[in-house]
Amino acid sequence: MVKNNDQGKINAQGVLNIDAVQAIDNKSGIMVANQDVGMHSQGLNNSQGQIGSAHGLLKIDVGQKQLLNQSGSLQAGTDLNITSGDLNNNSGSIVALSNNTITSTGDISNQSGQIASNGHLVVIGQNLSNQSGVMQSGAGSDLDVVVNGTLDNSHAGSIQSGAALNLQVNALTNSQQGQISAQDALNIISADLIDNEAGSLVANQNIRLTGQGLNNRQGQIGSIQGGLSVDAGNQAVVNQSGLLQSKTDLSVKALSLDSTAGQITSQAKIDLQSQQEVNNTQGVISADQGIQVNSQGLNNNSGQITSAQGNIVLNAGQGVLSNQTGKVIAGQSLQLNADQLDNSVQGQINSQDWLTISTGKDINNDRGVIAANQQVNLNSQGLNNTHGQIASLHDVLSINSGSGILDNQSGVLQAQGNLQLIAEQVNSQSGLISSEEGIELQSQQLVNNTAGQIVANNAVQIKSSGLNNNQGQIASIKDQLVLNAGTGVLSNQSGALQSGKDIKVQAGQLKTQSGLINAQGSIEATVGQDIDNSSGQIIANKAIQLSSQGLTNNAGQIGSVEGTVTIDAGTGVLSNQQGKLQSSQDLTLKAQGIDNQSGLIATQAKLDMQPEWLNNNKGQIISGSALTFVGQDLINQGGLLQSGADLNFKLSGLFDNSQSGQVYSGGNTAIQAGSVKNNDQGKINAQGVLNIDAVQGINNAQGVMVSTQQMVLKSQGLQNGGGQIGTEQGDLLIQTGGLSLNNGSGAIQSGKTLTLDVNGLNNSGVISALDRLTLNSQDDVTNDHGKLLSNKQLEVSSQNLSNQSGVIQTGEQADLNLTVREALNNQSGQIYGGANVQLNASSVNNSQQGQISAQDALNIISADLIDNEAGSLVANQNIRLTGQGLNNRQGQIGSIQGGLSVDAGNQAVVNQSGLLQSKTDLSVKALSLDSTAGQMTSQAKIDLQSQQEVNNTQGVISADQGIQVNSQGLNNQKGQIGTQGHLTLQVGNLILNNQAGLLQAGQDLIIDAASIDNSLSGKISAQGQATLQTTGLLNNQTGAITANQDITLTSHGLNNTQGQIGSVAGSLNLEMGDQVLNNQSGSLLSGQHINIHASGLNNNQGQIIARQILDIDTELQELNNKQGLISADTANIRSGTLNNDQGLIQTNNVLSIDTQSHDLINTHSGSQGGLLSH
Repeated sequence: MVKNNDQGKINAQGVLNIDAVQAIDNKSGIMVANQDVGMHSQGLNNSQGQIGSAHGLLKIDVGQKQLLNQSGSLQAGTDLNITSGDLNNNSGSIVALSNNTITSTGDISNQSGQIASNGHLVVIGQNLSNQSGVMQSGAGSDLDVVVNGTLDNSHAGSIQSGAALNLQVNALTNSQQGQISAQDALNIISADLIDNEAGSLVANQNIRLTGQGLNNRQGQIGSIQGGLSVDAGNQAVVNQSGLLQSKTDLSVKALSLDSTAGQITSQAKIDLQSQQEVNNTQGVISADQGIQVNSQGLNNNSGQITSAQGNIVLNAGQGVLSNQTGKVIAGQSLQLNADQLDNSVQGQINSQDWLTISTGKDINNDRGVIAANQQVNLNSQGLNNTHGQIASLHDVLSINSGSGILDNQSGVLQAQGNLQLIAEQVNSQSGLISSEEGIELQSQQLVNNTAGQIVANNAVQIKSSGLNNNQGQIASIKDQLVLNAGTGVLSNQSGALQSGKDIKVQAGQLKTQSGLINAQGSIEATVGQDIDNSSGQIIANKAIQLSSQGLTNNAGQIGSVEGTVTIDAGTGVLSNQQGKLQSSQDLTLKAQGIDNQSGLIATQAKLDMQPEWLNNNKGQIISGSALTFVGQDLINQGGLLQSGADLNFKLSGLFDNSQSGQVYSGGNTAIQAGSVKNNDQGKINAQGVLNIDAVQGINNAQGVMVSTQQMVLKSQGLQNGGGQIGTEQGDLLIQTGGLSLNNGSGAIQSGKTLTLDVNGLNNSGVISALDRLTLNSQDDVTNDHGKLLSNKQLEVSSQNLSNQSGVIQTGEQADLNLTVREALNNQSGQIYGGANVQLNASSVNNSQQGQISAQDALNIISADLIDNEAGSLVANQNIRLTGQGLNNRQGQIGSIQGGLSVDAGNQAVVNQSGLLQSKTDLSVKALSLDSTAGQMTSQAKIDLQSQQEVNNTQGVISADQGIQVNSQGLNNQKGQIGTQGHLTLQVGNLILNNQAGLLQAGQDLIIDAASIDNSLSGKISAQGQATLQTTGLLNNQTGAITANQDITLTSHGLNNTQGQIGSVAGSLNLEMGDQVLNNQSGSLLSGQHINIHASGLNNNQGQIIARQILDIDTELQELNNKQGLISADTANIRSGTLNNDQGLIQTNNVLSIDTQSHDLINTHSGSQGGLLSH
C-alpha cells in the first residue's frame, strides 16, 4: 500500500511508476512527473489530490477496485488511460492533452466534474452520471461513450465532441438543461428511453437517435448542417414545446409522436412514421422540400404543417386528421388520407398545386378553408362545409361524398374549371357553388339550395330526387341549364333558374311561386303533376313548352319574347288570376277550364284556346273581330272586350262596364241605354265618333270615355270623378241639365273647342281644350287638385275660385283673365298665362307649391299678404308684387327676361329655402330678409336693403354684375354669395359668419364687419383684390381666403389653423395688431410678397411661401416653425424665439433672421430641414 495523503508529494523529473499490491492513497497529495506516469494498484484515492504527467502519458490501472478523484486532478501531457472499477470524479478533473481513455467495470460519476481531452475521448462504464459535469474531446477528435446502464447528463451536464459523438447506452437522461453536442455527427443508441426534457442535442452534421422512446419536452434537438433521424422503436416521441430541427432530411419513427406546441423543422424534407397518433396541437411541422406523415391519426389543431417548396403527404390511416384552427399549406401538391378529416373552426388546407383528400368517413370543413391553385379532389363519406370554403383557383374541383351528405350551408364550393359533385344528399342552404366553366351535380336524394347559389359560366346539370331552390339561384350564364328532379318536387319559390341558352326541367311537381325561370333560349318543362307559378315568372326569348296536369299562374307571368308559347294543362285547370300569358307568336292553351279573373291573355299573332269554360271577370282577352250586342243589360265588370271594327250596343236597361271593364272599338261607337255605368276604372274607347245618350245619369267616376272624332254626352247630371272624357280631333259638348258636373280627379279633354254649361263645377281633375275653353257657372267653381287648360283664351267667371293644387292654364299668346268676386286660393295650384296674367282678388294665397306664371308680364295686386310659401311666381317679363309682406319660404319668384321688384311695405320678406331670380336687376325692400337655404340670383345686379339682419345660412346670393348688401349683420354659414363683378358687404356693427360658406367675387371683394368667421372650410375668393377689415378676430380655421391680386387682412388676431390664405399674382398683407397669427398646419401663399405683422406666429406644420420677398415681424414674440416650411426668394424675419425643430426655412437669395437676443432652435433638421439659402 502506498500513502501519499495529507499534503504528501512525489515529484519525478523523469518517469514515475508506482506498483502497489494494495491501494494507493493520494488524498490531498501530489504525484507528478515530467515524463510518463504509471500506476498499478488495487484502488486509488486521489480525492483533492493531484496526479499528473507534464509531458508524458498517464496510465492508471486499479483493477476492479474503486478510483476516487473527488475534487482531484488526473492530468496527462499526452495520452491518459484509466482502468478501474467504480470511478468517482465528482468535482474532479481528468484531462489529457492527447487521447483520453477511461475503462470502468463499475459506475462512473462525474457530477460537476470534468473529463476532457485534446484528442480522442473514450469512456466505458456500467452507469455514468455527468450531472452538471463536462465531458469533452478536442477539436477534430471523436468522443465515444459506452455505458451498459444509464447515462445521466441532466442538471446542465455537458458532453461535447470536437468531431463525431457516439453514445451507446442502456438509457440516456439529458434533461434539465443537459447539453450534448458534436462538431460532426451525433449518434446515440439507447436500449431504453432517451430523455432530453429541457435538454439540448446538437450537431453540425447528421444526428441519429435510436432508442425506445424519446422525451424532448421543451428540449432542442438540431443538426446545423446535416439531417436528423429519430428511431424511437416501439415507444413514443414526446416533443411538447420542444424543437426537432435539421438542415437536410428529418425523419422520426415512433409508436406515437406528441409535438404539442412543439416545432419540427427542416430545410429539406420531413418524414414522420408513427404507429399511433401524431399530435401537433399548436405545433409547427415545417419543411422546405416536402413532408411525409404516416400515422394512425393526426392532430394539428391550432398547429401548422407547411412546406414552402415541396409536396405534403399526410396519411392518418384509420385515425382522424384534425386540423381545427390549424394550417396545412403545401408549396406544391398536397395529399391527405384519413378515416376522418376535421378542418373546422377556421382550419386551412392550401396547396399551390393539386390537392387530394381521401377519407373513409366524413370530412368536416365547418368554417374551414380547403383550397388549391390546381385540381382539387375530395373523396369521403359525407362532407360538412358549413360556413366553409373549398376552392380550386385555376382548375377542376371534384367532390365525391359517397353515401354521405354534402352539407354546404353558408359555405362556398368554387372552381375556375369544371365542378363535379356526387353525394347521397346535398344541402347548400345560403351556400355558393360556382364555376368559371361547368357544374355537374348528382344526388341520390334531395338537393337543397334554399337561399343558395349554383352558378357557372357554362352548362349546369343537376340530377337528383327533388330540388329545393327556394330563394336561391341556379344559373348558367352562357350555356344550358338541365334540371332533372326525378319524381320529386322542384321547388323554386322566390328563387331563380336562369340560363344563357335553353332550360330543361323534369320533375314530379314544379313549385315556382314568386320565382323566376328565365332563358335566353327556350324553356321546356315536363311535370308529372301540377305547375304552380303563382307570382312567378317563366320567361324565354324563344319558345316555351309546358306540360303538366294543371297549371297555376295566379299573379304570375309566362311569356316568350320572340317565340311561341304552348301550355298543356291536361285534365287540370289553367288558373291565370292576375297573371299574364303573353307571346309574340302563336299562343296555344289547353285545359279543362281557364280562369282568367284579372288576368291577361294576349298575343300579337294567333290565340288558340280550347277550354270547356272561361272566366274573364276583370280579365283581358284581345281579338281582332267586330262586336255588336242588342239586349236589355250588358255586364262587363272588370273585363276587356276589344274589336277592330264598329261597336254598337242598344240596350233598354243598364250598360255596366264598371270595375275596370274595358271596351275598345276600331270604328264608331254608339251606346243607347236607360243608364250608363262606366265607373270604377271602366273604359270606353272609340277610334271614330262616340255618342252616348242616357235617359238618366251617366256615371263615369274613375272611368274612361274617349274618341278620335266628335263626342256628345247628354244626361241629367254627369259624374266623372276620377274619370276621363275626351276627343282627339273633334269638339266636345257636355250638357248636364239642371244638375252639376262633378269632375273630381277626372279628365275632360277636347281636341277642339270645349263648352261646359253647368250649374256648379267641382273639378279636381283635368278639363282642357286644344282650342277655346269657356266655363260658365252660376255657382262656385272648385278646381282643387284640378286642371283648367286651354290652348287659346281661357275665361272663368265664378263667385269664389278655389284652385288648391289645381292648374289653370292658357296657350301661347293667349291671355288669362280671372274674375273672382271673392277670394282666390291657389295653394299648391298652378296658374299659367300664355301672354299677360292679370289677377284681381281680395286676397291671394299661392302657398304649398302654388305656381303662377306668365309668358309676358305678371301683375298681382292684393290688399293683404301675398303668401308664396313653397310656391312659384314666374314671368318672362317684369314681375311686380305689391302687398303687405311677402312669404316665399321654399318658394320661387323669378323673371326670365325682365326684372323683379318686391315691395313688402313695412313687413318682412321671408325667403327660407326659397328662390328670388331675375335676368335684369333684382331689388328687395323690407323690414328684414331671411334667406336661410334660399337663393337670390340675377344676371345683372342685386340690391338688398334690410333694416335688420340678412340671414343667408346655407343660401345662395349670386349676381353677374355685382352685389350690394346693406344690413345689420350677415349670416352666411354654409352659404354662397358670389358675383362676377364687385362684391361689397357692409354688415354694420355685427358679425359676418361664413362658416363652411363661400364668398366669391369676379372682381374686387370688400368686407367690413365687427368680426369675421370663415372657419369649417369656409371660402372667401376674389379674382381681383380682397380687402377684409374687422375690429375683431378673423377666424379662418380650415378655411380658405384666396385672390388673384393683393390680399389685405386687417384684424385683431388671425386663426388660420389648417386653413389657406393665398394670392396667385399679388401680395399678401397681414396686419394682426397685438394678437397672434396661428398658422398651425395652415398655408400662407403669395405669388409676390408676403408681409406679416403679428404679436407671435405659430407655423407648426404650416407653410408660408412667397415667390419674392417675405417679411415677418412677430413683435419680439415666438415664431414656432416646428415641422413647418417657410420659403421665399428673400426672407427677412424679426422675431423672439425662433423654433425650427424639424422645420425648413429656405430662400433662393438672402435669408435674414433676427431673433433679437432670443433663442434660435434648429434641431432635428435631417436631410430635408434646417436653414437653407442658395
